[in-house]
Amino acid sequence: MSVMKRTQEVMIAAAGVVAVSLLFAVHATGERRRRDSVSMGSTSNGSLINGAKLPESGVGFFSNPERPNATAVYGTDELIAALVKAGADVETRAPGARLFINDIGFAEGGPIAHHASHRAGRDADVLFYMLDAGGEVVAPKCIPFDRDGHATWGHGTPNDATDDEQRVFDDQRNWAVVRSLVEGSKARVQRIFVAEWIRARLLRYALEHDEPGWVVERAGDVMCEPSSPHDDHFHVRVFCTVDDYRRGCRDMWPVYPWRRTELAARGLIDPVLSRPRTRGGHRRPSGPPRKTPGRLWCP
Repeated sequence: MSVMKRTQEVMIAAAGVVAVSLLFAVHATGERRRRDSVSMGSTSNGSLINGAKLPESGVGFFSNPERPNATAVYGTDELIAALVKAGADVETRAPGARLFINDIGFAEGGPIAHHASHRAGRDADVLFYMLDAGGEVVAPKCIPFDRDGHATWGHGTPNDATDDEQRVFDDQRNWAVVRSLVEGSKARVQRIFVAEWIRARLLRYALEHDEPGWVVERAGDVMCEPSSPHDDHFHVRVFCTVDDYRRGCRDMWPVYPWRRTELAARGLIDPVLSRPRTRGGHRRPSGPPRKTPGRLWCP
């Protein structure tokens, strides 16, 4: 590919991201509108007003038609713009693959099958970038990766190993999407739920490739392993916007020092947080996340 052609593609991608972030949000009716989505309540007990719809495809991303909930393509303006930008950013840094986006939420939020959260437009599931055994890009599938970065795609026939294909975790592109989400200026990422061994793998890759120190540090903070490992996808969660806070949006813990500084600058000194979700009748801990050497657990 010529340098001129590649430069043109990058310019087109950048222009597309700007256009999407400013104009693309769409009502369920399909009418273009101004950016005025509102996330209400918590991610596990909330709703969404004027949700923005993820486009079917664009530069570097693809709305996966095989997602568990076919119509779960709505989120806040900020979340959708961040996902679209992430796809374009990865395409710029490592061309040749697309970000596959799975469930986000319904047009008005609320309960959604297979998820305890995804109810307020601030959660999205993103499949890992992956390669075949020969190092070529292949379409992502929701399959678990082991600690060595390997997975097996069985074509939906678990009892027949004759059609198994090996998959390799794409360190470069998966780090690139984490970096894009962490660097984003509009949507502030609160959590990227992912298996601890994948978190460690990505941070090791970032350090080995001299990625910006503050990005690596923040990525280390926001990536954590929840009660279910998340070894087959990223679960991305963004903070409430300041405007949404004032209309009833509620974040859960943690609120990092850098986030409190941002909120204080907008007049929110002590943001109201949602009470921790309960499981089995026991309230989840509200203090700092549990840590063991080299491991970060989500609270």
